[in-house]
Amino acid sequence: LKAKEKEIAIGLVVDRHGVIQGDSDARQLGSAYNPSITIEAVKTNVPLGRGEMLMGDSDLLIAQAPVIKNGSRLGIAIVGIKRGYLDALFQTSRREQLMIVGFFLVLGIASSFLLMATILRPIAALRLGIERIGKGDLDTPVPVQDRTELGLLAVAMNDMAAELKRAQSEMVERERLAREVDLARQIQRSLLPS
Repeated sequence: LKAKEKEIAIGLVVDRHGVIQGDSDARQLGSAYNPSITIEAVKTNVPLGRGEMLMGDSDLLIAQAPVIKNGSRLGIAIVGIKRGYLDALFQTSRREQLMIVGFFLVLGIASSFLLMATILRPIAALRLGIERIGKGDLDTPVPVQDRTELGLLAVAMNDMAAELKRAQSEMVERERLAREVDLARQIQRSLLPS
């Protein structure tokens, strides 16, 4: 295990008497296991099983678990991982998380701009239509083909423009008739003796 996984610093099995029974270094077999004095218990939020321990120092994080066969404890298995490896793993994980969050943030911003452009396009057409009507162009309809309230507003604006054009034509016709009547009065007065 230690030869395959370079991040593992310690990998050994100790019997119930504290004698090393399994280690990658054959010279250690049969000798007493003496953990480093600087190793202390590490607090964890993960519940540990009976006989399990998590220890460490500034360089290593060591997990210890009992070896049990047929209900009797034969010894303990000890695995130590370099903290530098764990720190690098956390850094890589954080970078990946930041990249994923950044990707979704950019995707969300782009989607919101696209959505706003889609929503505001009919409003821009309505604004241009109102400006044309304000300048007196009653012949060009507002081109909003939408089934929402904006589409209904465009239809109402087009109807309003048509009604304004009809009212404007009627007003011009009334003014023309009023001028003709006034002209006829003036001609009639000029014909009658004072």
